[in-house]
Amino acid sequence: MQRLKEAAEKAKIELSSAQQTDVNLPYITADATGPKHMNIKVTRAKLESLVEDLVTVPLSR
Repeated sequence: MQRLKEAAEKAKIELSSAQQTDVNLPYITADATGPKHMNIKVTRAKLESLVEDLVTVPLSR
């Protein structure tokens, strides 16, 4: 879990100055068929859509 959190933080930092980044975590888990790896592209737009509800401040309180 720590590796995933660190990769997410790194991606967030990279996306502050780039439009997309790669998240690559080899051997993130394993199952009966063997090790599993995570390799995904994350765009700034995707990150913004994922956190939109967390950072939107209501105008009326």
